[in-house]
Amino acid sequence: GGAMAAIFFSEHHLGQPPRTYLSGQHRDRLMPFVPLLRDLVRRSPNYYVALLVLDVLELCTDVRLFDLVLESTEAWVTNFAGNVDFWVNHAIGRRVCTLLRAINVEDPPLLATAPDRAKRVGAVLAALVSCGVSEAALLEKEFAGMFWRK
Repeated sequence: GGAMAAIFFSEHHLGQPPRTYLSGQHRDRLMPFVPLLRDLVRRSPNYYVALLVLDVLELCTDVRLFDLVLESTEAWVTNFAGNVDFWVNHAIGRRVCTLLRAINVEDPPLLATAPDRAKRVGAVLAALVSCGVSEAALLEKEFAGMFWRK
């Protein structure tokens, strides 16, 4: 736990969730580590890593981290398909939706100009809706009016 927490710029204390020691002002310093973090998430898409990566991403919301958010969520959807405990009870789904919304607010053209990304986000949101993540249903409707018009 402690070694993985250190890689994700976090502190690990027994019996407590990990906490990042970064702040929003560290965004630029985080960017060189994104490929490493992405690889770790891909190799180990588990609950603890989800907590670690979400903690960092929530403090450093940045459009440059969008691919890390999306790829992490896709890995978790694969690993935790239909797992209500992971997505709802541990609030992973709510936290992902909050990040997707925040990044879209920061850079609205991000999805509007990238149909492949918008399609992947749509698939992720559909998976979260099927698990009962209410925030995903709301975000799906919000994004539908922006990106998925017929």
